[in-house]
Amino acid sequence: MLAGNEFGVNGVAAILERSFAPTLEELDIESTNARDEGAVALGEAAPPRLVHIDLAKAGLTDAGASALVRSRLRLQLEWLRLSDNRLTDAAALELAGAAWPKLRSIELYLNEGRFRAKAKRALWERFGGALICSV
Repeated sequence: MLAGNEFGVNGVAAILERSFAPTLEELDIESTNARDEGAVALGEAAPPRLVHIDLAKAGLTDAGASALVRSRLRLQLEWLRLSDNRLTDAAALELAGAAWPKLRSIELYLNEGRFRAKAKRALWERFGGALICSV
């Protein structure tokens, strides 16, 4: 478990450069200060077996969420946690507008205070019971 280590973008890059990266199935980098740049690096690397990502409290903004949406990860993820970041309606709408064929759970706690009615509705319509938040 890597959560809470505050290793930032360089730590994410170091993980993705390791020989074991292609075999990663779960990556818990909550509270690591990965920021948007870490999400971009993760999306670009897109380890082929990765199905579970925890990026809660990682300092993400809409740009980080967008990097995940545009990556191959969107097609393979089953579980995504983006709680307690700085996501806005734009990220919520982009997440809701994308195809996530395998996603069974998406957690967005403590972002929803920034989401307006349209974004909340889009999230509920897209993800239904897979959505975990208090919108």
